[in-house]
Amino acid sequence: MSDATFAAEPPKKRSTLGCFLGGCFGVLLLGIVALVAIGFLGWRFAAGQIEKITSDTPRDLPVVEYSDEEMQVLEDQLEKINHAADSGEVAEPMILTADDLNALLAGLDDPDLKGKIHVSIENNQISAEVSVPIDMLPGGNMIPGGKGRYFNGSATADVSLDDGYLVVRVADAEVNGEPVPANFIEGVRQQNLVEDANRDPEFAKILKRFDKVEIVDDKVILTPAGSGGLLQEPAETEDEIEPISP
Repeated sequence: MSDATFAAEPPKKRSTLGCFLGGCFGVLLLGIVALVAIGFLGWRFAAGQIEKITSDTPRDLPVVEYSDEEMQVLEDQLEKINHAADSGEVAEPMILTADDLNALLAGLDDPDLKGKIHVSIENNQISAEVSVPIDMLPGGNMIPGGKGRYFNGSATADVSLDDGYLVVRVADAEVNGEPVPANFIEGVRQQNLVEDANRDPEFAKILKRFDKVEIVDDKVILTPAGSGGLLQEPAETEDEIEPISP
């Protein structure tokens, strides 16, 4: 038997943007749903309905896990954007699916996020479904009767970024299978739920690496700073151009 020993290759460090899109993105979505939840829970609590809108069991949310190779493809694309921003080069826009975002969340191996949030994208909007203990919500441990109970709910939002400024507005939400009434949602719909995050210097620094973040159909399109029109419909080839009749 050989005396040679083999050192395992150290895991590749997650890119800054990968951590941002996974960690910060996940925390933001969880926070957005929590903001709606706390307001609605407080409203319903005043009506003595805390048990109706919470559950004694969590929801079983799907977890999307990519192989190491699939994760590396995402990381490499994100690192290209990161490098281009640092060097002043131009990078291609990046297109992310809901599975990509969920895999980035799962890849963080964060017990506060894994299995507690699931993202979907549809009709130009992003939705986050969450299932967390009530005491994990801001101020949740102050809710009488909330101990040992779970908040299960979701929120759908419109998301856009222009010139480094992120805007997230809630379109609708549900709590424990009950749609949040329109008159309540209307009160928060006018607010940019990430207003405070935009003021954070580190968060703002990351956002400045993008010209735009758009949700188109069922995908998120990240347009790096300085690459404006790279993602366009392909030009017609000579064979596709209709001849002009004399």
